[in-house]
Amino acid sequence: MVTSGSLWPAYPFQSCLAFSTSDREHIKQDPCNHLGLRRSSKWGQEMTDFDNRLNVGWWALRIGLGVGPIITGIDKFFNKLTDWGMYLSPIATRIVPVSATTFMRAVGIVEIVAGLIVLSRWTRLGSYIVMLWLIGIAVNLLTTGMFYDLAMRDVEIALGAFALSQLTAVREQTTATQEARGTPSS
Repeated sequence: MVTSGSLWPAYPFQSCLAFSTSDREHIKQDPCNHLGLRRSSKWGQEMTDFDNRLNVGWWALRIGLGVGPIITGIDKFFNKLTDWGMYLSPIATRIVPVSATTFMRAVGIVEIVAGLIVLSRWTRLGSYIVMLWLIGIAVNLLTTGMFYDLAMRDVEIALGAFALSQLTAVREQTTATQEARGTPSS
């Protein structure tokens, strides 16, 4: 409903709920459709297409959040990128019953496995693992009393991992819907 003489809906976000135009037209006209998802013309129906523009973002996040942990995990054995032991919290060094080097190598194995899971068919699970792992790293960095910038970066990357999990959920849902209808998936 538009008030007389106004182009704005009478109620905030009402245009987000109106699905009267065709799907393609709705994508162009809907100011609430920030992701470019195709919406059904009927309220409550499931989305049936995963926009190809989202597919590019999904692949970028999947590759970055899969390959990145593998590279840093491997480097835990070689310390070519940095001396990883310096990022280990003094609290952790007191609690962990092994040397810092041994502990960081175990961390490297976890990172390699997490990266491989992201790159496998279990991308959604892997992205949740990477997200939680990065939050744990951020907490460790905060307890060192320094490296606050790196902790913030890891939280931001964790948000990217969460975004990947959500995009993967939508992608899996639309792929399943397309397969059920017999249409090719993106």
